[in-house]
Amino acid sequence: MESTDVVLLIGLAIASVILVSLSFREDHQATLTQRMAAGSGLVLTHEQIPLVQDELGRRERGAMIGGIIGAAASWILTSADIGALTGPTVLLVVSGTITGSAVGSALVALFAANRRPSGSVLVARSTSVSLADYSPPAARYLARVLVLAGVGATIALLVMSNGRPVPAAIYILAAAAVLTLTVFEVFGRRIALKGQPVGSVIELVLHDALRATYLRDLVVAPAVLAAYSLLIAISTALSWIDVALPPGLALLLYSAFLVSIFLTMMTKRSRRAVPHYLRRLWPEIAASGPGSTAIIEEPTR
Repeated sequence: MESTDVVLLIGLAIASVILVSLSFREDHQATLTQRMAAGSGLVLTHEQIPLVQDELGRRERGAMIGGIIGAAASWILTSADIGALTGPTVLLVVSGTITGSAVGSALVALFAANRRPSGSVLVARSTSVSLADYSPPAARYLARVLVLAGVGATIALLVMSNGRPVPAAIYILAAAAVLTLTVFEVFGRRIALKGQPVGSVIELVLHDALRATYLRDLVVAPAVLAAYSLLIAISTALSWIDVALPPGLALLLYSAFLVSIFLTMMTKRSRRAVPHYLRRLWPEIAASGPGSTAIIEEPTR
């Protein structure tokens, strides 16, 4: 084990303890709730903040724990002498962290019960919703295309290998991309259709925002894994025909892909951008602009 790997592990462990501990603090949960409300164009009172802050805390802890597991697993695969994954430790750990975080938050969304006081009046939505209401088409199609390309590149390598060894990383990453895309397609629909026991319209909007966050995290995972498997497959194929990529070009492309995903996610969280779920489910709020007090028709009780 190299000294840089030890430093990375120690830093990861310290950051994990701090972040998980922070997710239990009510003031931190309240800040997360206000940020999410601001992204939805809502202004919350102090009485409305606790509506979803407990669930936000659970979601954050699930994402963090999943991210820790994903980072540890990817680090083991890059550091162990089994040749499972090849490439810079930092990039692969980032990929593992994103994947683990998405799966962890999805598990929270699926299995964590939305608790409400007994006897409280509940608000029911008058129309049905679907995965398309929470996840933008571009994100879904990008993930599907990348996964298909990664699987196709893996099959093409097997056909043209002629006995030459195919890096094990391609199999692992392509399989993980297919698995996470399946999780998104199957469990994403279950998350979209899961009941939301809420007592007000504002609370329903906040739960929609939280649900969109779960699905946004989940659709990123297969795209990240498939992009990396595709780059390794292309690099391997080019090396077989004696046309090597310029040094560092593949890593630069993948780093640019990760940065573009990060910037896109941050832009979607900006108050200047109208989230997809607002345009689909709450056009009154989307049309009124951020921070305004839109008049929302009460759903069926």
